[in-house]
Amino acid sequence: DEYKSEGNSFFAKGGRNTKRSQLRYTVRLFRSLVSTKDERIYLDLCDQGIIPSLTGYLRVMTQEKSSHIDYVDLDIICDGLFILSCMGELDVHRKEIFGSEGIEMLIQILSTKSSCVCGGLGYHRLLVATIDCVWCCIVGSILNEDEFIQKQGIFSLLDLIEMNPKSLQNIVLGCLLDLTENAKCLHFMMAWKGHKQDYFPHVLCELWRDEEHETYVARTERGVIGDHRKPLMGFLQQSVPLTPLKHLEPSRAILDLIDNMRSKIYGFFCKIGFGDLPGLQEEDYITLCIIENFLDFKMGEIWQEIITELEMEGVKLIASDNEATDTILRASEERALAVTATQNYILQQYHKHDLEFEKTFYNELIRNHIFHEKQLDRWKSFIARTSKYPLLMIAKDSQNQAIRQSRPEEKDYSGYHTVHNFEIPNLSITTFSGQFLKIESTPLEILIRH
Repeated sequence: DEYKSEGNSFFAKGGRNTKRSQLRYTVRLFRSLVSTKDERIYLDLCDQGIIPSLTGYLRVMTQEKSSHIDYVDLDIICDGLFILSCMGELDVHRKEIFGSEGIEMLIQILSTKSSCVCGGLGYHRLLVATIDCVWCCIVGSILNEDEFIQKQGIFSLLDLIEMNPKSLQNIVLGCLLDLTENAKCLHFMMAWKGHKQDYFPHVLCELWRDEEHETYVARTERGVIGDHRKPLMGFLQQSVPLTPLKHLEPSRAILDLIDNMRSKIYGFFCKIGFGDLPGLQEEDYITLCIIENFLDFKMGEIWQEIITELEMEGVKLIASDNEATDTILRASEERALAVTATQNYILQQYHKHDLEFEKTFYNELIRNHIFHEKQLDRWKSFIARTSKYPLLMIAKDSQNQAIRQSRPEEKDYSGYHTVHNFEIPNLSITTFSGQFLKIESTPLEILIRH
C-alpha cells in the first residue's frame, strides 16, 4: 500500500509519511470498545485474532523504537497494552493466547530506559500500562508465569523497585506479591542483586523505613520502637480524628494498609521467611523485628479503635467483654515491649561485636608498633657494632657465651680425639645467621651524591 499521510490535520499529527496517526486512533477506538467490559465484544475480538496481532505489532514496534519513543508511539503502546489487559484479565484461555510473544514484548518494555521515552509523565504512563498488563495477562496462568520467570522478567520488575519513585514501587510490589504464588518466583527474588549489590530483603527493609519516615512513626535514632502503645501509628494517622463510622466504612487503621506499602512488605516476608536472609545489616534486623509482628500490632490498633468508638457511642461493655478487651490491649502492649527488648538486645550484641573488633584491631596495631620498634633496635645495634670496636667485641663475647650455654656439658672422651674443629677461625660475624646472608650497606644514591 503506497498511501502516505501528510500529517497536516489535527488528527494526523505525528503521522507524516506514515500511517501512525490512523493506527493511533484505530487502537483508541478498540480501547473504547473493550472499556465497556462486554464479554460479547471480548469473544468477537478474540475470534478475530486481536491478541496475537497486537502482541506481534507491539513487539516489533518496541524493538524498532527502543532508541526513542515519541508521544504517538506512546499512545499506541499504552492503548494496546490496555486492550490486552482487559482481554486477558478474567480468562485463562486468553492469557495463554497472549503467549511467548507477548511475554517477550513486556520484558522488552520493562527494560526500556526512561531517557528513551518522551518527556513528562510518558515513562511513568508506559510502565503503569506494562505492569497492569503483566498483572492481567501473566499472573494467573501457570504457563505464562513460568515462562516470564525463566526469561528473567522478575529481575526486570525488581530493578524497577530500586530505580523508580514510590508511586511505581507500590504497583510493582503488588504485582510481584501475586507472582510469589508461584514457588519458582521466590528463588529468583532471593538471587537478585540490585545496582548497589543489595539483596531483596535489604531493599524491603529500606522501603519499610522510608514508609515510617514519611508517616512520622515514633522511632528512636537506631530504629527502636518509640511508643509501645502505638508501635505502627504515625503522626499523620493520629492527626485524623476518630469518629463513629458507618456500616462497612473502613477506619483509619484499615486505610493505612491501603495508603502505604507496609502490608505488601509483610506479605513478602511471610513468603520468604524471617530468618536466614542474605544481605541484612544491623538496622535491617531492628526493622525485621517490627515487620515480623506487624499483624499483631495492627490488630491491636483495630481493637483500640473499636473500644474508642464504643465509648464515643455510649456503649458500655459487660464485665466479661470488658475483661476480654483489657486483655487484648494489654497483650498488644506487652508484645510491643517484648519487641523493644529484642531490638535493644540486638543493638547490645552488635555493640559488643564492634568493641571486640575494635579491640582486635587495636591489638594488631600494638603488635605492629612493637615489631617496628624491635626492627629499629636491631638496626641501631647493628650500627653501633659496626661503628665502635669495643661494642663489637662485647657482641662477640656475648655470642660466644650464648654458644657455650647452648652446648651440653662436656664429658670425658678419653681415648677419642677431635678430628675437625667445630669453630671457624677468624670469624667476624657477631649475629646468628642461617644459610642466607643479607648485607645492608650504604645506599647507592648517597655514594653517588658524594
